[in-house]
Parts: sequence; C-alpha cells; structure tokens
Amino acid sequence: MRKLIASLILWFTPALVHAQSVPVQIRGHFIGEPVERFIHLEADVREELEVCDQHPRASFCQQLVGAMERGDRTEISASITPDLDHPDASKDTINFVLEGKKLVKMTMLLNDMSDVAALGHPSSESDVASHGAAGAKWTNHLTTWDMQDCYATVYQDNNPSLEDRRPIFTMESREEHARESTGGATAVAAKATPAK
Repeated sequence: MRKLIASLILWFTPALVHAQSVPVQIRGHFIGEPVERFIHLEADVREELEVCDQHPRASFCQQLVGAMERGDRTEISASITPDLDHPDASKDTINFVLEGKKLVKMTMLLNDMSDVAALGHPSSESDVASHGAAGAKWTNHLTTWDMQDCYATVYQDNNPSLEDRRPIFTMESREEHARESTGGATAVAAKATPAK
C-alpha cells in the first residue's frame, strides 16, 4: 500500500508543479514577465526604443530606458492588434506598468469576455450600486480572480452617460494590487470611470 501511495505522489507531483508554475497569459503577456520578453512581444515598444537610439534625451526615452536597464517604474501604452470580430471598433491600447525589469500590471478594454477565458472561473463576482450627480442610478459589475501569482478584475461600468461601456480588464502582481488597494473602493471607482 505504501508503494502505491508513493507511486501516486511521484506521478502527480510533476503535474502539480507544472500547473502551478505556468503563468496565466493574456494576449501573450503574463505578470512577472521579464522586460526582455515584453520588448520582444511589443512592436510599438521596439519602435520607441529605436527612436530613443536617435534621440536619447527625449523624456519618454529616459523613462523607457530607465525601465529596461535599471528596472525603474514606468507606464507604457501599446496598440492592440485589431479585433477581427469587431472590425469597426476604434483602435485600442493595452496599458502596461513595468517595474523591477518585470511586467507588474496590464489594463485594457475588453470586446468579449472570451479574451480572459484563460483565467478560468472567477473567485468572486459582485454588483456595485452607483449613481450620478443628476440622480441617475445604475449597477456596475465587478468580477475578480484572486490567484496565487496575480490578481485580476473585470469592471463593467454601466453609467448611462458613457459612450464606451466595454468592461475594463486589469491584471496585476499581488504587490501591485496591495499598493493600489490601500485606496480601497475609491481606487476601483477611479480606475473604472474614465474622466471625460
């Protein structure tokens, strides 16, 4: 019996280790991704780095090179490849935050929840009552994935005055989430309701 149990443990252990060590990828990126891989995947960033070779004193170059070489914190926006299912949609971007020579956060608008299917079943879902200054009321929706290596949310802002009501997806490191959570619900509302 002990040999059978030992055999099962040895058989299952590599599968469990592999399952835990493979990061969740969204649009080819994952939280903790090394900056070298990030540059390889993002043509816009590679083009900006080429411009920086010619104009190293430009302010965006100092931030970009600082992030790549020293691990400084910087935010970068990159164009999303057009969505073939929504050809009339405006060209979107993904906003990235790099720090410590790694990807620590990414944010983008979602055209379809299938874009985040790799996250699996959410940890929680909740409705958030909201209202405008003129008295209009609506309910927003927050979906959360609280994973071992990262934290992800999809926030659906149903404010009737918004022109673009696509959900906002955010995936971030646990440390980044803790940093932003210190602001509590105010931080969620600020992220979810873009200024006009």
